[in-house]
Amino acid sequence: MSEKNTKFPYNLERYGMKFDLELLESIDEYQVNHFLPFRSGAILELIRLGLMHANNPLNIIKRKSYGEKGDSLLLSLSYPVPLLDQIDNYKQNKSLTTRASAINELIQIGLQNPLEASEA
Repeated sequence: MSEKNTKFPYNLERYGMKFDLELLESIDEYQVNHFLPFRSGAILELIRLGLMHANNPLNIIKRKSYGEKGDSLLLSLSYPVPLLDQIDNYKQNKSLTTRASAINELIQIGLQNPLEASEA
């Protein structure tokens, strides 16, 4: 008999993707500036911020052209399932092909719209 996870009120799902090193540097800078102890926490916060500001027409998304490859690092994180559902909805609404591209865009949007001290 399996027991329900009592540590979290929701299920977690592991998802691995390659992060561009330039984007990781920006995430690490955000982590330090916002006193977040772990990179994964900064990534999740930036995704949530990206979802909050996804409809802002002033967002600038840097997309790599097909075949263009830069240095990257493979990271595997545990995401709350409800957050993955929101990411998948964003992916579908923006006609993106992969969840990784949606996460990448949302992090970029989050970095452009950082959380202010009054919002914390």
